[in-house]
Amino acid sequence: MQLIHRRGWGIFEDEEEVYFHLMGEKGEDLGYAKWSNSQVNTISKQEYFYHKYGPYYVEIMNYFQDNITESCRSLDGSVYVSHYQQSDIHKFDSNGNLECIHQEMFDTVYGFAVSGDLIWVAYPTSNTIKCYNLKTYKE
Repeated sequence: MQLIHRRGWGIFEDEEEVYFHLMGEKGEDLGYAKWSNSQVNTISKQEYFYHKYGPYYVEIMNYFQDNITESCRSLDGSVYVSHYQQSDIHKFDSNGNLECIHQEMFDTVYGFAVSGDLIWVAYPTSNTIKCYNLKTYKE
């Protein structure tokens, strides 16, 4: 195992690079970085969010401001975003338009992944991972 950085959070992968937000011990913003070719490089906030949310990152960033979010992109280009530890997941289409907000399905979302018509949601406080169908909204 290799230590990449001691201050990283908000980590995600895009193609063969890993992106993360840097935070100080007292929660202060220290910037953004990516790990590529076995090294860490500082990047801009815009580059970080472009890779996190896709080409229409500005629209999604404006919606969520600088709040901590979990997100993932589906194969059709849709982006799913949730405020960290909230109970709803927002779906944006591939143009950055808010399509819907999935509410009431979830309880304290910590992390999630989309695969086809399924969304997998992690609830570590209850040691549970649940899978929901995005068309029927059933568990």
